[in-house]
Amino acid sequence: MTAAPVHLELQATAVRGTCARTTLYSAVVAASFLAAVLVIMLAVFLREQTDHPLVSDRVAAMKQQLASQPDNEALRDEIRQADLQLRLAFFGRRQLMGRGTSLVLFGGLILLVSLKLAARMTARPFVPDPAAIYRINPFADLAPIKTSLLFAALALGGVSLGLAAMPKFRPLALNTPRVITPNPGAPPVVPPPSAADVQRNWPAFRGSSGIGVVSVDPTSYATEWDVPSGRNLRWKSDTPLPGNSSPVVWNGAVFVTGATESRREVYCFDANSGRLRWARPVAPTSNSPAPRVSADAGYATPTMATDGRRAFAVFAGGDVAALDAASGNVLWSTSLGPLKNTYGHAASLLPAGDRLILQLDQTAEDPKKSLSVVVALDAATGKTLWQTPRPVTSSWSSPILAQTSAGPQIITCANPWVIAYDPATGSEIWRAKCLSGDVAPSPVFATDTVFSAADGAGLFAIRPTGRGDVTKTHVAWSYSDDLPDIVSPLAAGDLVLITTSNGYMTAVDAKTGAMVWQHDFEAPIHASPTLAGENIYLPDMKGTLHVFHAVRQFHEIASVSIGEPISACPAFAAGRIYFRSANHLYCVGQK
Repeated sequence: MTAAPVHLELQATAVRGTCARTTLYSAVVAASFLAAVLVIMLAVFLREQTDHPLVSDRVAAMKQQLASQPDNEALRDEIRQADLQLRLAFFGRRQLMGRGTSLVLFGGLILLVSLKLAARMTARPFVPDPAAIYRINPFADLAPIKTSLLFAALALGGVSLGLAAMPKFRPLALNTPRVITPNPGAPPVVPPPSAADVQRNWPAFRGSSGIGVVSVDPTSYATEWDVPSGRNLRWKSDTPLPGNSSPVVWNGAVFVTGATESRREVYCFDANSGRLRWARPVAPTSNSPAPRVSADAGYATPTMATDGRRAFAVFAGGDVAALDAASGNVLWSTSLGPLKNTYGHAASLLPAGDRLILQLDQTAEDPKKSLSVVVALDAATGKTLWQTPRPVTSSWSSPILAQTSAGPQIITCANPWVIAYDPATGSEIWRAKCLSGDVAPSPVFATDTVFSAADGAGLFAIRPTGRGDVTKTHVAWSYSDDLPDIVSPLAAGDLVLITTSNGYMTAVDAKTGAMVWQHDFEAPIHASPTLAGENIYLPDMKGTLHVFHAVRQFHEIASVSIGEPISACPAFAAGRIYFRSANHLYCVGQK
C-alpha cells in the first residue's frame, strides 16, 4: 500500500529536476544572446564616438581646404557626398541601437523569467501535487534539451514579431491625414547645400538662422537711396497678389508668396533685373474651407524657405508645397490643416539641412488638451520625419535654429513655454515657463544665450545648456517694460533690441538686462530689424526704412521713404537689399 505514494514522489522529483535543468538551459541561452547583442551595441557606440557627422576630421580637413579654394566645385561636391554618407551611417547606427535596445529588453525578460522558474523548481521543501504536475507543466515529459530549444524558438519568435511590428518611425497623426502629391518629374535627391552657401544667401525668414543678422560681407549694403530719382534703386516690380511674407533669396533668384481667400501663388523674380521668371498657383490639397484670418495678417503671412534647388511655401491654412526653383513645377504638396488658429497660421518655414521645420501651434476647445505640434518634413518628398506634441496654445512665432555650445537646437516660443528640440529626432531638450498671452515675436540667439520676448510676459535671457524644466535654473535675467507684441527682438553686439508695434524701441544690455536707451520712431512697426555690420535696418508701416547704429546710444544714419507701407522683413544677399511693400518688390544696392 505504500509503493504508490513513494513512486509518485520520485516521479514528481524527477519531473521537477527536468524542469529545473530546462529553465537553466533557457537562462544560459538568453544570457548568451544578451551578451552578443550588448557586444554589438558597444561596438556601434564606440564607432559613433569616432565617426560622428558633426566631428569628422576628414570633412573638417576638406572644409579647411575649401576655404582656401572657394571656387573648387569638385571639392564642394566631395564634401557634400562625404557629409551625406556620414549622416546616413550615423542615423543607421542610431536605428540599430534602437532595435538593439528592444532586443536587450526581450532577452532580459526571458533571462529573468528562466532564473525565477529555476529558483522555484530547486527550492526545498517540496510536497508535490501529482494531479497538478501535468496540468501546470505540459512539458514535464519532454527532454531538457528539446524544451530548451522550444524556449529559444519562442523567444526568437517573439523578438521577430516585435521587430516586425516596430516601424522605423511612426509619427503621431495630425488633425487630418496628410496627402502627398509627388511630381513624376521631380529631380533626384541630392545632399543639402553647404553651410557656406546657406550663409551667402538669405534662405528663410530673417536669414539663414532666423535671427536677422547678415553674416557675409555685412558692410557692403547701401545706407541711402532714393526711389523717385532712382539713386541706388536697382529695380521695382509688381507683386501680383498681396502678402506679408518676406522675400527669400538664393543665387540670383528672389521668392515671395501671395494669396487671397481663393488663390495661393508663388513667385520667382530675377535678382538682377526684377523680371518675373515664373508664377505658380498652389492648389490646396484638402477640401477644407479657407481659414478665417485677420486683415493685418492675410493669407500669405508665413515666409518661404529655399535650398537653391527647391522653393518651399506655406500658407495660412496649413498648405505646404515644394517647387522646382528653376522652373516653378510643383514637386510635392501636402496639407497640415485645417489649423485651429485665431488669426490664421503665420509661423514661417525653417530649413534645417535636409528637412523643413514647421511650428503648428493651435488652440484646442478643451483647455486640458493640446493640438500644437512641431513637425519635420523631408525636403525632398514632404514625408514626415518626426513630429512632437507641444503643451502650448496658438502662437504666431517662427522657430529658429541655434548652434549652441550644447549642440544644434530648434528654439520655439508660445504661451507658456520657450522650448528647445533636437533637430535630428524632435525630442525635447529643455523648456522654460516664461511666456503668456498671444505670442508673435520669434526668439533670437547670440553669445550662447536665447532671447525671447512677448507683450505681457517679458524679455528673457535663457542659457540653452540645461535639460528638462530650466525655468528656475537657466533664466539669466528678465526685463518687463515696453514689450513687443509683433516685432521680433534683435541681438546686436552687447545689446538686445525690442520694439512695440506702435514704434517704440528699447535697447537692453545683453548681459544684465538693464535698459540702455529708448527711441520713438513715431510710426507703427510690424517688420523686425536686421543687423548688417554696425548698421541696423528697420522699416515702418508709413513706408520709411530707418538705418541706425548698434551702439550704446541711438544714432540714426539715414531715413529713406518709399511711400508704401512695409510690414515684411527685408532680405540681404550679395550686397543688395530686397524689401516688399504692400504692392511691390524693391531691390536696393550701391551703383
